[in-house]
Order: sequence, then C-alpha cells, then structure tokens
Amino acid sequence: MSFTSTYWHLLRKDIRVELCSYEASVALVAQGILFSVVFGLCIQSAMIPQDKLQQLFPVVLWVAFLLTGCGYIEKSCAADTQDRALDALLLFRTAPWVIFVSKVTAVTVIVLTSATITAGCCAVLLNVAVWGELGGLLLIFGLVSFGYSAVAILLASVASNSRLRGGLLPLIVIPMLFPLLIGAVETTQDLLIGRLSWDSPWIALIVACDVVYFVTGINLYEYAITS
Repeated sequence: MSFTSTYWHLLRKDIRVELCSYEASVALVAQGILFSVVFGLCIQSAMIPQDKLQQLFPVVLWVAFLLTGCGYIEKSCAADTQDRALDALLLFRTAPWVIFVSKVTAVTVIVLTSATITAGCCAVLLNVAVWGELGGLLLIFGLVSFGYSAVAILLASVASNSRLRGGLLPLIVIPMLFPLLIGAVETTQDLLIGRLSWDSPWIALIVACDVVYFVTGINLYEYAITS
C-alpha cells in the first residue's frame, strides 16, 4: 500500500479509537474547564486590575493546557499497546513512522479542540476579549498542539516501558516543552495587545520546535516502540 492509503486508513482508525474512548476525551475537556475555573476564581478573588488580567490570560491558558494534556496522551498511547494492537500493525509491515504521523494527527485534533474550549472558559472567567483575534488564536493553538502531540507521543512510548509510567511522562515532557510554551505565551500576549507580526521570532520558535519534535519523532518512534 502507498503512504497515502496507509496513512488514511490509520488516521481513520486513530480517530475512531479517540472518539470511542470518549472517557479520556471527556476527561481532557473537563480537566481543562476545571483548571480554568479554579485559576479564574483564584485570580478574580485576588482583586487584580483588569489590565493585568489580560497579561495573565496567556499564562493561565497555557499552564492549563500543559497540565491537562499529558494524562490524555498517556492514556491514548496506552490504548495502542492494549491487546498488542501496535504489534499487529508492525506484523503487517506498517512503517512505524507512518503510525507516528497518523497518531500525531489524530491527537492534535483532540488536543486542539480541548485547547479552544479551555481558552473560551479562561476568556469568560477573566473577562478578556479574545473573540476578535479568534483566527490568530486558533492558528497558534494548532501549531502548539502539533508540536506538543509529537513530542508527548514519542516520550509516552518511551515511558510506557518503565515501571514508573504512571507519573513519568510529565517529568520528561515538561522540560522538553519549555521553548514551545514560552513561544506560545509570548505569541498569545502579543496577539491580544495587537502587536503580533507573523514574522515574529516567537512564531519562528514555535515552528522550529514543531519541526524538530516531528522529525525527531519520525526517526526515533520505531526504537521507542520496539525497545
């Protein structure tokens, strides 16, 4: 089978798995809303001026995004090893890098949806007007979700072979995500105050992280799932 045919068959399979395991998807969205509510109420109770809330919005948004995503991706990758489903794909000589690309695409869609809902909750609770910049925010969410999914899926596959897999993933993912999240916070802040240029070095940093994480995953995923 050609790459395109194999990719689309795997993508359909991954989307179905993600949608059928709705517990993980619902938990991801619910955690995002919960963190937004907790952060929003705590910040509102601190009587912070409105102009400062706009500066806090990107930090609250991306911290909530980081804290909720790891658990979901860990469960998503664990589903691939359940009943040796991943071994079956490899027995049919499916290229591991195609499996990785398909998995990243499916997880990116779910994580992007969760990030959008979380952003809406944060904006309402902090009374920050983001609707005029919704298109730019969605583009930033898409870029960050892609890089986040790529590196987290690769490291989740590594962590699945450890006895500490239940709590190991956040410990190894968070340090790897520092450049991506710093770029996300700065880009979101610049977008909200109206001074973001699409040739910004922060956007270049996000795109560079996406490329590095994705290419690294394509090359190392085979070793991560077979070691």
